[in-house]
Amino acid sequence: MSSNEVATGLRLANKATARTLRGAEHTTIHLSEPVPCAAFQHHWTAPAAFRTMGRKQREKLLCLTAASGDLTNLQVALQATGLVLPGGKAAPLLCAAGRAGRLEVCKWLAARHRVDRDCWVSLFQAAAKGGQPAVCQWAVQQKEIGPGAGYPIEPDELERAAMQAAGKGHAQLVWWLLPAVLSPDPRGLRPAPGLHCRLLAAAAKGCDLDTVQRLCSLDGGPEAWAAAEGGGSGGRGVWGGGQAPAVQWDRVLGKAVRGHTGEWRAVTAFLLLRGARFGAPMGASAGLQGLYAHAARVPGPGALERLTWLASLGAGAPGQAALQAAVAAGNLAAVQWILRQGMPYLQLGDIQESVRRAAAGGRLALLRALHGGGCPLEPAGPLMQAAIEGGHLELARWLLAAFPRACFDKALASNDTWYEAYGAGNVELMAWLHEQGCPLDVSNWRWAAQCGCEAALEQLRDWGCRKTSSGDAYEAAANEGDLRTLEALRRLHAPFGPASGYMLSRAVKEAPLPCLKWLVEAGAPVDWSRLEGQGYWRMSGDSDEVEHWIAVESLKAARQAAAAEAAQRGKGKGAKGAKAPAPAKPAAKNPRKVAAKPTAKPTAKATAKAAAEASVAAAAKALVQRAVKAAARPPPAATRPRARAAAQARAQAPGGVAKRAPQGRGRGGAAGAKRKKPKRVKVWTVGRALDPPPGPDGRRPVTIAAMYASRNSWRNKL
Repeated sequence: MSSNEVATGLRLANKATARTLRGAEHTTIHLSEPVPCAAFQHHWTAPAAFRTMGRKQREKLLCLTAASGDLTNLQVALQATGLVLPGGKAAPLLCAAGRAGRLEVCKWLAARHRVDRDCWVSLFQAAAKGGQPAVCQWAVQQKEIGPGAGYPIEPDELERAAMQAAGKGHAQLVWWLLPAVLSPDPRGLRPAPGLHCRLLAAAAKGCDLDTVQRLCSLDGGPEAWAAAEGGGSGGRGVWGGGQAPAVQWDRVLGKAVRGHTGEWRAVTAFLLLRGARFGAPMGASAGLQGLYAHAARVPGPGALERLTWLASLGAGAPGQAALQAAVAAGNLAAVQWILRQGMPYLQLGDIQESVRRAAAGGRLALLRALHGGGCPLEPAGPLMQAAIEGGHLELARWLLAAFPRACFDKALASNDTWYEAYGAGNVELMAWLHEQGCPLDVSNWRWAAQCGCEAALEQLRDWGCRKTSSGDAYEAAANEGDLRTLEALRRLHAPFGPASGYMLSRAVKEAPLPCLKWLVEAGAPVDWSRLEGQGYWRMSGDSDEVEHWIAVESLKAARQAAAAEAAQRGKGKGAKGAKAPAPAKPAAKNPRKVAAKPTAKPTAKATAKAAAEASVAAAAKALVQRAVKAAARPPPAATRPRARAAAQARAQAPGGVAKRAPQGRGRGGAAGAKRKKPKRVKVWTVGRALDPPPGPDGRRPVTIAAMYASRNSWRNKL
């Protein structure tokens, strides 16, 4: 049984089994692996399952579920999270499935979502990083980046995929990709300079000694590459080109020291024996100091092992670059070892960016070690902002206790701090900020809606934060494709904005179509004439669908308005035209003649209903007639032969343009007569109803007239 089956099924059999299987390995559920469908659905379909989870956490759940390869659970998660992922927003899910080798999930996601070229390239590189040749081969065969594509995959994209495969130790995939990287491009494109050194550096970090030796044997080895580069100038061979050999080989040796295989010592020693030499000091990436910095970036106890090994080679005491690397990586053991080697007195400005990264990662023990070792952490305002941005409550409390004035003045006294807190999605941290007096504003609603945390929105309601009247909270949630947050905003009675429909006119430029439909169905104010043509400015690739939806809804709204107006008009006429019933006629003298039954007079309600139906039928008939006339309308005057000849004659007249006769004289009209202004009739049409048929590629031809009509209105679209 898998660990997930034990955690969700076996240990729940009885109390004795639960007491036996109470270790962390039996109680932890790994979402990146298949989870039993019943347990997954029971947990994530609960009403309060996502109450404290922000949008980023829900997206991470989708990525982990896609990596597990369970399509049933993925469908449940997509429905439960309430996230709409159009276009490129589905790329993280596709890359997660491709990195795990879930080809069926990749095919399902590609068929469900619109996948562009950049998404296919990202999938190809993610599959290479995960060592999945089947997914790589399937991705590279797609029409967007395949051999027959108009913009196929480029050499630098292939090189990046090979480097990622080498960095993760997938040697077989590297040899499969290498011919494609080295083959000449039909468009004449060449790999970037220094290709061999970059690929060898990636292999030195992730591959074994045999792979590194095979790469070094290509093209004559390091000595030939250095000779081809000519002491710094780029060579022109397959591998040649790039920076000076010393800088390139310092990078290769640094990656070898950071290697995450058990052969990192052997790989480093082999590269040293093959002629890799150190250059002059050039900052953190030169000489043994650069190797110290690379070793300090290794996570866990491996960093201390590499640091002591370099010191045994006679590298001397580590410098400031090593301390910066250890602090940025959050490696407490490496920081303490470097400080014990006699590190001189440092100011925070020397390693400020590294300390800020450690604060963003929540390295409380490391910051305490620096503070106790004599490194001042002032100014502490940026560190407090980094801790809040990372969602680390304990670190924020420690910083406030150690540096109260700086933290309050630079972080807690500003309303912008809430934006960073909402991005972290830590509800307890938000409550602590409110206790410390961090000011609230109407912008908090927009930030909370953008982060997608229902608990944060409920906190604002409980704290009495003034709601925004512009509807920008709905706009922020709709732009992110977050249907759950939209439901939460409506439940909390957040206003939709002004009655002019300004909020929806802004959201239509970016929000997915399901979110736009939700806003209209929820009762958001909408002005359809204001939305016409706005869909063509969208960048998500679904502009045609949005424009068609706007046209259909505009037509529905126009028909409803016409029906309501006709009903109101008919109701008024029926009330005024109602007459008293006529007196009954006397019986016929001839008894053989049977009197006809009197017909009942229609009521005012029936008269109004009949008038409304007749008005709607007449409007629909007129709409069809106008559409047919518009389709059979002759081309503009500028395209007719006779009008074109007249235009050329006017252009050739003296002075460049021939003068036209006055409108009231010389054309049969009386002097001073005014021309009648033509009456404008607005015609509502369904977009693209009579457009030319789609071509072989499935796309409709776009003309200048169609683009102009989309910017103004739909009345000339046909």
